[in-house]
Amino acid sequence: MLGHPAGVLAWQHRATCGLLVHEDATANADFDRLDARGRFVRDATETERELLAASGYVWTIEPLATLVSDITPAVRVRVWPALTREATP
Repeated sequence: MLGHPAGVLAWQHRATCGLLVHEDATANADFDRLDARGRFVRDATETERELLAASGYVWTIEPLATLVSDITPAVRVRVWPALTREATP
């Protein structure tokens, strides 16, 4: 969502959403991996790939790199430099 403090790609899940458990686990793992500057790079998770594809993004580079930054204790930003937007008809 444009203008969202969590970044351009911010998703909100309901408690019944199967992706929520995976997103929460990724957020916890990301927090544990932060370096002294509050950032690091990792491969995109399957859940992130699913959400990105559903949002119309494509990538040709494997593995898909995810740049993770901790802006505040409550805001984590993930960026995928290799993404491009799928052409809309």
